[in-house]
Amino acid sequence: MTSTFDTRYAAVSSRDTRFDGAFYTCVVSTGIYCRPSCPSRTPKRENCRFVARPLDAVSAGFRPCKRCRPDELLTDASGQNLARRALAAIEAGFLDDAGVGDLARLLHVSERHVQRILLRHAGATAAQLANSARCARAESLLRGTDLRIADVAFAAGFASVRHFNDSVRLAWGATPTQVRARSAAGLGSDAAVGRVSVRLPYTPPFDGAAALASLRAHAVPRVSFAGDRDFSRTLRAPGGPARVRVRVPWGDEPLHAQVELTELADLGFVVSSLRWWLDLDLDPAPVGRELGRHDLLRPLVAARPGLRLVRGATPEEAALLAVLGQQVSLAAAGTLASRLAALAGDELPGAFEVGLVDLVFPSAAQVAEQSAATLRGEVGLTAARAESLRRFAGVLAEGRVDLADRQALLAIPGIGPWTADVIALRALGDPDAFAPGDLVLRKALGLADQPVAAATRQAACLAEAWSPFRGYALLHLWHSQHYDSRFSHVS
Repeated sequence: MTSTFDTRYAAVSSRDTRFDGAFYTCVVSTGIYCRPSCPSRTPKRENCRFVARPLDAVSAGFRPCKRCRPDELLTDASGQNLARRALAAIEAGFLDDAGVGDLARLLHVSERHVQRILLRHAGATAAQLANSARCARAESLLRGTDLRIADVAFAAGFASVRHFNDSVRLAWGATPTQVRARSAAGLGSDAAVGRVSVRLPYTPPFDGAAALASLRAHAVPRVSFAGDRDFSRTLRAPGGPARVRVRVPWGDEPLHAQVELTELADLGFVVSSLRWWLDLDLDPAPVGRELGRHDLLRPLVAARPGLRLVRGATPEEAALLAVLGQQVSLAAAGTLASRLAALAGDELPGAFEVGLVDLVFPSAAQVAEQSAATLRGEVGLTAARAESLRRFAGVLAEGRVDLADRQALLAIPGIGPWTADVIALRALGDPDAFAPGDLVLRKALGLADQPVAAATRQAACLAEAWSPFRGYALLHLWHSQHYDSRFSHVS
């Protein structure tokens, strides 16, 4: 077995949707081919063959799986990028208050083309996908809050309680009250003032100490704050600013969050953001099994079996912070980010009750509006870095760069390999993202004294065996160096 086969089989065993489109699994015992995330039982190793495209599977005589429908994934890069952006907007609730035509204008294509791309990629229309996203948000709110059923309906993005009831019955064959049957009560929600307590389920264990260390290292004063067991931060929600305080769990403890909202309808968006931000949909077991096969990583995995990839709160914010934090320590990056938030971000009104944070990190459009001279004087950037940040924010705000397109990122002046790697890790949540040139990584591997180019090549070569979970391997190595804000992550 080659290492490529082993890493792909590990991805199939983990059923991680983030590998969909990277390759396809042909199962010789059944004559079908699947996506890596197919929910069917994992086939035996000896029955698997891997191909790059659906066409390759069909040419070899395999038919598409009826459960995961791999034939609906796009094979052209431009279509994949457009579909990814459309799905991200729908998941964020864009269609709750807008139409498909508005989505098409956001993506700079025709409405017909959006529908065609979504049908090919996801097998459903934009309206069907939006309703599915609302149902998923509703289920999370029914099980994780004690809000009234009507409040859940509107918070999830439904226009009416009747539409909500009909959609829930169709999706789960049960009424909203029946879906809620196993939910916890007495969480202290008060929809009238936009304050909600939410329980967020996850697959244990959860390494709370590591999560807090990462949150503390990336905290931006006035935007986010890490306490002994709590982490507070602001969020930019569709209806206005929101603020959250998360009680970070230890071991198998439940995870609860207090959420304060401008509009209750933003609750579903905020819950989805929290799950993404804290990597709550991860099943740690497959990652641990794969990385634990390697001598270097085995003791690290044993010490932190519940390690999560704490991402940026949103892909856009994470990407801006990655560019802002080039060539400086995490502590210095936090200072620069706090100045940028004070310059271009929005202040929260005093009615919000969760303390310690009162600024919303600026959007890409707000950063792009600042002149290079202002960024130099108010934030403290050099002329070159100020222009680089402003230029990057502009193309990001206008949708002219796909964060998943590494070559497009590297083509932007001022964006180097380390920044592109960090964007893949923290903005996209890529489980296989790796930054071989990172200084702390090189320290963890004992390569810090070698020339940077040689150490980077050696680190990249060593990490090939850790695919498809090199991102989690990188986290384990960072935390082995007592990961905190003192470290510079660049050479």
